[in-house]
Amino acid sequence: MSKPLLLYTAPTPNGHRVSIVLEELRAAYGTNVVDYDVERVNLSARQQKEPSFIALNPNGRIPVLVDRAHKPAPFNVFESAAILLYVTRKYDTEGRFTFPVGSDDESEMLQWIFFAHGGVGPMQREASWFRRFVPEDIPYAKKRFTEETARLYGVLNIRLEGRDYLVGPGRGKLSIADLNVFPWVILHARAGIDTMDEFPNVKAWLDRIAERPAVKAGLAIPQSQVLRTPVEVGMTDLRVSTAYICAATNRFNRAASLSPDATTIAFGSARLVALWNIDDPNDNGIYETLPGHEGTVTCVQFLYDDLFFSADDRGVVRAWRKVENTWRCTLTSEAHKQPISALTALDDVLVTGSSDSSIKVWNIKHGEMEVVLEESQTIPLQGRYPLAIAATTMPKSKAIILAIAGHEAGVTSLSWASGKADQSDRKRSLTLLSTSTDSSLILWSPSDTLFKPISSAAGPSIWINRQRFGDVGGQRLGGFVGGIWAHTARGDEALAWGWSGGWRRWRSIRVDAMDGNIDSDEWREVGAIGGHNAPVKDVDWSPAGEYLISVSLDQTTRIHGAVFCATSKIWHELARPQVHGYDLVGAVWLSPWKFASVADEKVVRVFEAPGGFVETVKSLSVDGLAEVDQDRPVAASVPPLGLSNKATNDTPPQLDPTYLRRRPFEGELASMTLWPEVAKVFGHGYESITIASSHSRELLATACRATSSQHAVVRVYSASTFQLFGSPLEGHTLTVTRIAFSPNDDYVVTCGRADQSGTTWQTGYVPVAMDKSHARIIWDCAWSSESDIFATASRDKTVKIWTLKSGSDHWPALATLKFKEAATAVAFCSIDDTR
Repeated sequence: MSKPLLLYTAPTPNGHRVSIVLEELRAAYGTNVVDYDVERVNLSARQQKEPSFIALNPNGRIPVLVDRAHKPAPFNVFESAAILLYVTRKYDTEGRFTFPVGSDDESEMLQWIFFAHGGVGPMQREASWFRRFVPEDIPYAKKRFTEETARLYGVLNIRLEGRDYLVGPGRGKLSIADLNVFPWVILHARAGIDTMDEFPNVKAWLDRIAERPAVKAGLAIPQSQVLRTPVEVGMTDLRVSTAYICAATNRFNRAASLSPDATTIAFGSARLVALWNIDDPNDNGIYETLPGHEGTVTCVQFLYDDLFFSADDRGVVRAWRKVENTWRCTLTSEAHKQPISALTALDDVLVTGSSDSSIKVWNIKHGEMEVVLEESQTIPLQGRYPLAIAATTMPKSKAIILAIAGHEAGVTSLSWASGKADQSDRKRSLTLLSTSTDSSLILWSPSDTLFKPISSAAGPSIWINRQRFGDVGGQRLGGFVGGIWAHTARGDEALAWGWSGGWRRWRSIRVDAMDGNIDSDEWREVGAIGGHNAPVKDVDWSPAGEYLISVSLDQTTRIHGAVFCATSKIWHELARPQVHGYDLVGAVWLSPWKFASVADEKVVRVFEAPGGFVETVKSLSVDGLAEVDQDRPVAASVPPLGLSNKATNDTPPQLDPTYLRRRPFEGELASMTLWPEVAKVFGHGYESITIASSHSRELLATACRATSSQHAVVRVYSASTFQLFGSPLEGHTLTVTRIAFSPNDDYVVTCGRADQSGTTWQTGYVPVAMDKSHARIIWDCAWSSESDIFATASRDKTVKIWTLKSGSDHWPALATLKFKEAATAVAFCSIDDTR
């Protein structure tokens, strides 16, 4: 049931003014008198500018209060001070936070409210803005607004001399005059006032108010997006953190960009923007992904260390700003009607190129929390397609010059160095990086800067190949798509991503020349990142949780594990045991060294770890490894025109002599980490769709695509002999989408397609229950660790929780969880080793 009030707000001082007063009123008069719902407004996504919000507040600002109990129709109130006056006049009937109407105290209360509304708030906001968000350093503005904020604090300090609160006889009483200005003053450090020692009366006043429970509750509204379990049911807080992200880079040569300080690469991965800290000494890889785009990200471009732009194949540009160590989308703009293929930024100018055969030049305007683009020019290309754009300024001029590339050739990208060059007196040569579809990455430099002192270089020169990388193994298909050349804190680096979306990375160590003429570089490959470049269809933990296996429509199977690094364990991809010719849809572990997979074919394939993988994971100190009880082939290879990995005892060529002392790199993963195939399992008449194993790892269950009940069966096999275990499990009429064994292996749940049915089978296995309560396809199912309840997730935007009921073929649903989008996956988690 809706509560009488609805507050549209965000975690800002203006929003907290209202939520604090509402919490104080609720604590004073009870929720039967004052209660409200909260709707969080995403300022970064500019929800406050959407038509639905403008209908509430034409000014497009938070907070807004909707009095749903107002008669004859709901009444909207905007402006924080107006909201405080409205709610106290309506609900503060005993005057606990106000004063008698027409009294001198009420007049003083209004004076201090307007003082904060016209003075403290605006001045402190500007001081914070120029210190934290404006990319240019403007000393006058910072000094001007910080000093004015301090002056206003001084006014408060004078007023609070000998008082506890701003208004009221004697030492005063807490009123909305105090609660109105408190949320601003408590953020004094953001305005450049680090300590309140200069204002002792204000400092004591802040401490006094901050200790109030209702104030603490008001400051926590709207709640942060931390996953929590209900305290009412006796469960502890559940907090989620990211341990590992692997993601591929999109196949666009402008899909990645390096920050000016050469520490962070932002790149497009499907519809996400991924962030990779290349300066991380622990090599954690990708640390965050930013959702928001509805199309595939095609271009990314940093402007400042805390601001970059991204564009997608729907013609949309987004701006991302780092605020308080958190990246937020501060702009969403439809720049073109067709996909954006090129993007560059210079100073406060953004340039976009699109397949609509145009280039647009935009002026970048910076607001308090947002970025605004104003179109200044459109350049028609007369039917040509812009593949790349570069912008610079002419010497001794502020005029911006654009260079536009529209040809297609073997060269996929060019990159000058990003980041700050070494400022020591070592001699650096001008260098350009190029990537190509021939799987090579080349550094080019003028011949005269390489073979004679820089000081004597003059006139034109020939650019020659200074260093060549790549052309090995896994990146050959499609070659390199794009690259980045950078001066980093740890040396010069050349980075490039390939057709499969994985990165390779080389770092140089500068060696000073003995004769003083030229320096030389020693290059070595170092760790980079990668991931599936198509949807991941299944994942499964190894029996002891040592590593995780994943399969994808990119036709690869990958194994991920935690590798010892310095003082911690860092997750990386350890092997690519199957590179197939069909889309892979499922995989399960059968033992610590054996797994089975299914693809868009009629056969189940079983793989066993070669000796090379065993040695690799042992050398990397992967936890929980099982003992090896047999001799194993060294490696595996795929014969020409074949699909089956064949065992071989020939040691694969090592790309690097340090291979066994570190994790495999992208080129090695793609060419040297295959597992031999040891068995094939046949039985289904159509392509496989799902696979599962019992928790004892003794049984294997599979299902295939089906259009009739004859083929909509689940086949259960012995995992040791791969012979059929009992009769196929019937009951569905169309495709079985998921199979799940209960943890005690007493039951199997299967969920189906189109008939929206779920069937439960008891050990043997015989059907014991069936239900068709979902309205759309069921995508997933899962058991609790106690084997007494299970869940089903459906396209009908619900997850249902079911319980066992002996003697009945219709087990009851304990609960139905509703979502805004289709539910595609579900899993149970134990909390503090409890249910």
